[in-house]
Amino acid sequence: YTSANEFVVGGVLTNGGAGVDTNFTMDGGSLTIGSGTGTAGKYLSLGRGNGIGAVSSDIVLNNSASITTDNFSAGFNGGSATNLPKGTFTLNGSSSFSIATNGNFFLGESAGSNMTMTLNGSSTVSAGSGTIAIGVQNGNGTLNVNSGTTFTTGGEIRVAFSASNGSFTGTGTVNVNGGTINTNAFTVGRNNNDVASTMTGTVNISNGGTLNVKNQASLIGWRGIGTTASVNISGGSYNQGTTATANMDLGTNTGANAAMTVSGGALTFQNNSSLRFATVTGSSAAARTLTISGVNVTFYSNAGP
Repeated sequence: YTSANEFVVGGVLTNGGAGVDTNFTMDGGSLTIGSGTGTAGKYLSLGRGNGIGAVSSDIVLNNSASITTDNFSAGFNGGSATNLPKGTFTLNGSSSFSIATNGNFFLGESAGSNMTMTLNGSSTVSAGSGTIAIGVQNGNGTLNVNSGTTFTTGGEIRVAFSASNGSFTGTGTVNVNGGTINTNAFTVGRNNNDVASTMTGTVNISNGGTLNVKNQASLIGWRGIGTTASVNISGGSYNQGTTATANMDLGTNTGANAAMTVSGGALTFQNNSSLRFATVTGSSAAARTLTISGVNVTFYSNAGP
């Protein structure tokens, strides 16, 4: 199947209205949206202003079903703050979801939205080098990457993210529960400026999960007084700089609280990558902590042991 225009699952019936439960399930086959032109192209939109939180807009891919789209948006309010969309995107079996080079990926885009993507079986998500954001400003987004699955992007993943100044309260959560994430860069808890904000970004790596940050920085806590960034490794691997030197900063610029806890699994720094604390002078009082319990943090001068 193909769609030359935007493909919406759960659109606006009435601004501020109750909305309606909406489900789009594929048990096989493929759907292509747009023309592969990325940000200039069309969107797969999930929960585009549907309801005020009591109904759900859902996509389910089973077996080897696949969707390819220019861009992806989950939780856009359709241009009205009275809409608070909620929904899920579930990939099962060997299903796949692909976004064009330079295409955007927004999970929990607008204020009050609540969106979750879950990868099961051997499913895959492939994104280009565009913006990958999980929990935008006052939106709430969760990504679950379960055993046997892979989420890959040639860009940067941003967990609890804002590109604008403001006091935001959104949340972004990534659970790497046995699956694998491959990304060029990684940011957790990123406000645009040093304003009061309570954005919360959380990353949990467990059950043998793997997070590979290939050749750019990991920024754990980037601006926003009151913004919190937490990374918890309890049974998996966080590998920094797997293909080139790439630093990890705990607390960069001012304000944000940054904490990393390693209680199981491994934290490794490859290709002469560094771990740095509070990299800007004059930073406001905020917590920057690394807690290691019963495991090792390992540094390599090459691409691995």
